[in-house]
Amino acid sequence: MDQALRYFFINRTVFMGRINYKIPSRMYFSNPKGWNIVETNILEQAAKHLKGVEITRLCATALLNTEGKDVFCYLDPPYVSDTKLPKSSQLYEYSFEKKDHIKLAEEVKKCKHKILLSYDDCELVRDLYKDFNIYEEEWTYSGTSSVNGEEKKKGKELLITNYEFSIIEKEEEIDLFG
Repeated sequence: MDQALRYFFINRTVFMGRINYKIPSRMYFSNPKGWNIVETNILEQAAKHLKGVEITRLCATALLNTEGKDVFCYLDPPYVSDTKLPKSSQLYEYSFEKKDHIKLAEEVKKCKHKILLSYDDCELVRDLYKDFNIYEEEWTYSGTSSVNGEEKKKGKELLITNYEFSIIEKEEEIDLFG
């Protein structure tokens, strides 16, 4: 529990929720109420929803080939665009090369479990997963501020699944598990 709480704290206070231990700390405390779990029952709610759930952190190939019934695989591979950045600007300590993205797509195509990938929107990703359900999603980063009246930074990603679900209004809850 202590390790989970520490991760939650860092995730809510580090620049845009991104953690790269090779970059000097970007911690700030602009909105402490945004990560307050002491005065809420967020952890208790999460515990109820996750009762009986086994959470693993495996390499993608091992995860996708896991035996079991009602297995749900969420994959958040390194972005294709990240590979093109100088090493000092990359978000990931271990990035993917093009061959890694292709290998992952091959493994995903063979998997019999429900799969959800979050990926950057680029031609390679759209081509690799053209036979899957591809949903475009956009959000406003909470960890950024508007400068000179400009809008806050927007994030865009693709959600890719091997099953269908419907994207509903942002104010409503999304059931990714169908």
